[in-house]
Amino acid sequence: MGKYTKHVLVVLLAGLLLAGCSSKKEEKPLSDNPLPADDNESLVMDGDNTDTPPNGEEVPQYDVELPDELSSFSFSLWGEKYTLPMKATDFTALGWVSDGLDQMQIQPQSYIEDVTFSQADQEISADLVNMTDQVLTADQCFVGGIAVNGSGKTADLYMELPGDIVLRVATEADVREAYGAPRDRYEEGNTVSCTYTFGVNREAVLGFTDNVLTTVDLRDYTNPGGEESLEGAEQGTTPEVEAYQPPEQLSEELNDFTVLYAGSLYRLPAPVAAFEDNGWELNTEESDEAVPAGEFGYATLEKDGQKLYTVVYNYGQGPTVSSNCFVTSVSGDMDTVKVPITVAGNISLGTSLEEFELFADGKDYEKSEDEDAGAVTYTFYADGSEQNYTEITVDRALGMVRGIQAVCNRGTAVSPGENT
Repeated sequence: MGKYTKHVLVVLLAGLLLAGCSSKKEEKPLSDNPLPADDNESLVMDGDNTDTPPNGEEVPQYDVELPDELSSFSFSLWGEKYTLPMKATDFTALGWVSDGLDQMQIQPQSYIEDVTFSQADQEISADLVNMTDQVLTADQCFVGGIAVNGSGKTADLYMELPGDIVLRVATEADVREAYGAPRDRYEEGNTVSCTYTFGVNREAVLGFTDNVLTTVDLRDYTNPGGEESLEGAEQGTTPEVEAYQPPEQLSEELNDFTVLYAGSLYRLPAPVAAFEDNGWELNTEESDEAVPAGEFGYATLEKDGQKLYTVVYNYGQGPTVSSNCFVTSVSGDMDTVKVPITVAGNISLGTSLEEFELFADGKDYEKSEDEDAGAVTYTFYADGSEQNYTEITVDRALGMVRGIQAVCNRGTAVSPGENT
């Protein structure tokens, strides 16, 4: 069967057309799956105050005030306070150096992961994010993610997280006491990984070795223009939302992106307001308050105890509140997002493997297998691009569909002109 190559998309949408980048780093669109940084004050180290981690090593302490919530994405390095996302220029002003930032181009609505920064013989990795509709050099973008490994070249790096959680000192019990139970926990050998999620592309992954915090991976790709645009944002219903008409029934064609989701019909992209009309509530703490014109943002919708973390797009001519933006992707599965979902061909969670294979017969798709999970994923692309697709995951042991995701970015800033 004909196949397309699917890129991993982690920021705003759920699938975008990648553009070239002058560096060797792989550039990824913000559209699959920042607020200015707080003022950074130089803080004096309290040389008499140290912690002794379980391995007996003394770790210096600094007098720095951080919020209590991990969701603030604030942290300190050597007593300097950082808050993600932050301007790359603010980050480098604090002494972090990475060669070629002024030469590294990042396409609109895209990001680059794992750019190495160094300071005082220490190295960390950062994700650089371009949330605008223009090509920017990396030094003009935002640092939206940071990864620290408390060993090797960062063995002497002092890092503190909210709630007095210190790298190479805190245990998993300390972290749970400070932040509660993680959304996901993975254990292998003497290592444990705990993931805390606060919305689309807003998560913290904390890693432990022998029950000591050794790795920190923070990511917050919040739209930096949302807060700045809020004051002049359109509050009333926009013409784009008024023009939206939900489908009367499911289509037989996946390319039409009609979806029955939690008992209501939508055609993607669909307004957040349409979801709200059907009983979903917008979680304002985990969503962008406003989104600039022609840009992507994030929204978290809740209904009956379930959360939908999704990417939204503003099709309007000016900034507007999230309710006027359009949801570009929905998903459901039997493990995490336990929301009933049905797509074209009446394929839904629980559909038998035999029925699904009859539906898929003769269609073009990309097929991938996860032998450990015993799952097979079929990706059906629309429009000959990687931006619009339906992904269906089948559990081989159970012989049925256990996960569905529909993604449609038509008419967005990243869609090919002929497909808008």
